[in-house]
Amino acid sequence: MCSRAGFFAFQRRRKPAVAAALAALIGRLVVAGDPLYQLAPLTLDSHLVIWAVPLGLAAGAVGAGFIGLTGWMTAHRPRGVHVVWVMPLVFTAIGGLAWWLPEILGNGIAAAQTVFGGAPSVWFLLALLAAKTVATSATMGAGAVGGTL
Repeated sequence: MCSRAGFFAFQRRRKPAVAAALAALIGRLVVAGDPLYQLAPLTLDSHLVIWAVPLGLAAGAVGAGFIGLTGWMTAHRPRGVHVVWVMPLVFTAIGGLAWWLPEILGNGIAAAQTVFGGAPSVWFLLALLAAKTVATSATMGAGAVGGTL
């Protein structure tokens, strides 16, 4: 026999599950079955495995910091009439930044393809990471909604 609490828990999860399934089905109709990123063949060796551990830990720490930063920016975003002047000002500044580093715009596909498609320098990667972080957190801090997963 199903408990009443269990039944209501199932009811709360059913709508998001149906929405996710429909989104996946509709997305499959629109998006081609090809891989999203074109990657060069990768040869797995001991150096790659050895570097993967510290880089993975560093990426996790940077990601946690990014979540904290965007959360803080969102909590302190302008409200009311201030959005009318803050948002255009921030978007203009991001447009100026994108003049020199256009990979910061959008959802990250252009940046990822640039990184995966060649052998960018460490300085370019650091500049891209910093600029994308500034652009995303400033956008959310200006009052825009969304932008992170």
